[in-house]
Amino acid sequence: MNLLKFCLIDCNYFNFKDKIIRMKTGLFMGSSLAPILVEWVLDEVIQEAFQKIDFVPQFWMAYVDDHLTAVPKNKVNMIKTALESFDGNILFTYETENVVTKEINYLDLTIKRNEDGSIITNWFHKPIASNRLINYYSAHPINMKYNTVKSFIRKVFSFSHKIYMENNIERINRILIKNNYPVQVINKLIKCVQNENFKNRTKSPNKYSRRSYQFLSETKDETVIRDTKIYSSITYIPGLSESLAKKCEYFVPEIKTAMRPNNKVSHFFANTKSKIEKTNKSGVVYSIPCNDCPKIYIGETIQKLGCRINQHKNECKKVLEGSSYKNIAALAEHTKQNGHSFKFDETKILKSENQKFKLQVHEVNQIIKYEEIACNFKTDKKDYSNTYHNLIVSS
Repeated sequence: MNLLKFCLIDCNYFNFKDKIIRMKTGLFMGSSLAPILVEWVLDEVIQEAFQKIDFVPQFWMAYVDDHLTAVPKNKVNMIKTALESFDGNILFTYETENVVTKEINYLDLTIKRNEDGSIITNWFHKPIASNRLINYYSAHPINMKYNTVKSFIRKVFSFSHKIYMENNIERINRILIKNNYPVQVINKLIKCVQNENFKNRTKSPNKYSRRSYQFLSETKDETVIRDTKIYSSITYIPGLSESLAKKCEYFVPEIKTAMRPNNKVSHFFANTKSKIEKTNKSGVVYSIPCNDCPKIYIGETIQKLGCRINQHKNECKKVLEGSSYKNIAALAEHTKQNGHSFKFDETKILKSENQKFKLQVHEVNQIIKYEEIACNFKTDKKDYSNTYHNLIVSS
């Protein structure tokens, strides 16, 4: 409980335009606690509301803060008042079924109440929905496009009663055509999903797929043969990536490749977060210019850059005072040998990386790139291959 109070009270704030703003009520957007606590709080609200009304709802379906129930028409305001009496900051809105069609929309469903009391459902999406899927001509693997479309079709079919199926197939066609899918491809994918549904309906629940396992006594040398596949992702380039994946599968069958697009959503939106001061950044490759010659020092640090700069300053100061070090940095060695000082206020960040090994690789690359003016030791780049020299220098 102390940890929960700490998260809800002491840590319930966010940063906006370089100002720290504390939330008075509710949780800040993006809090990982929010979905869990919403369910717990609403469960408590509903249980308390039930004690204040003189009837019991026939059912109460809940998905986070979207709820569905059935109550008498003249009791709607009563239950709304009972729910809002829990806390003045928690307010509820409600929507009732259409009197004529006897339908109500809930999440991705349109729920219809028939005259005989039975209930059927249909797929629902808001009129303002963009209906955008992966475009047929986008730079994604074809299997990724097909699987996305098939998942969408399965969703529509699983939510829809058979009387709506013909109309929904027309809606699927319209949506996919807007995403530039050819008609023959659409028909093929719809037929594929329909065949899957038919197989699932005719499959006996008592029949399981038979899978053969290799027992210890059947293996050679009585050792278990394990799956040694390695999974790796490669940037998708139309035509090239498919060929590369086939070659990998043929020559290195233990490596399983997956395609990933080069562009990400984050590339198309500005970063609205407040900028971190340069000295507060960690996991960086940096350069510090010399004050008395064209040389620069290139280093890497996983800690905050400001702390590393202070360490360099102290090391240079002690070296000038005559102190001796066993493992002295190249920056301090340059100061000791030449009596030069460095412009610590003009430190530049060359690369950012959170993983230590990758950070060290970036550091070596930068030393090679600026090797003519870098005052680093030669041992800092001893492990790199000359094969990549021209590629690194020209990057």
